[in-house]
Amino acid sequence: MYGGRVHHMRKKLFMMVNSFLFWYSYLKRKQMAKIVDDVDVKVTMTSRPFGFSIAELRIGRNKFLEVSGVDGGNTSKSGVEPGWKIMSVAGKSTVDVDVSTLVGYCKEATLPCEIIFQKPGHQKIGVEDFISCIDAFIHLEPRIKTLFFATAGVKKEDKEDGKKKEGKPQVRGRSKSGGNKAEGIVQWLRHGLGRKEQQ
Repeated sequence: MYGGRVHHMRKKLFMMVNSFLFWYSYLKRKQMAKIVDDVDVKVTMTSRPFGFSIAELRIGRNKFLEVSGVDGGNTSKSGVEPGWKIMSVAGKSTVDVDVSTLVGYCKEATLPCEIIFQKPGHQKIGVEDFISCIDAFIHLEPRIKTLFFATAGVKKEDKEDGKKKEGKPQVRGRSKSGGNKAEGIVQWLRHGLGRKEQQ
């Protein structure tokens, strides 16, 4: 699913979480009431390196490039965060281009150059739709399962038969408390995990 090399496991999970959130909103956009629309953020780069790393996100036949990490420079000063999509570099569209092509755009751009990022909007999320979307996304990206499911460890030996019984995976946070629970999960994923990464 991703282009480039990301060795830090938590960063990989963070990338997958942002991809899930984008994928969810992409599928549900027409059915949901938006709170805030997606916003294009223009950042003028005056020096290299630009201060962000790149990941590739595929949704069906569509390909998007997103920020996987922010290292400093004008990118950091402008408040760009992992998960934002990269829309253009120096006037060149990045829609349906691969990571190496985007890297080439960045290297060839005459300074100062303008990069347009897209900040994802916030949307109301129903808990049942959210959970069903998680289940669907797990089929596309099995590694994200560790963020939503806790696999119980092997239980202690039964004194009577000496056999070990393995616990079943249990769902985290499934609740009938409505949309607030789902929105809380989104906030934890998008912000809580990000704070841990920066420590």
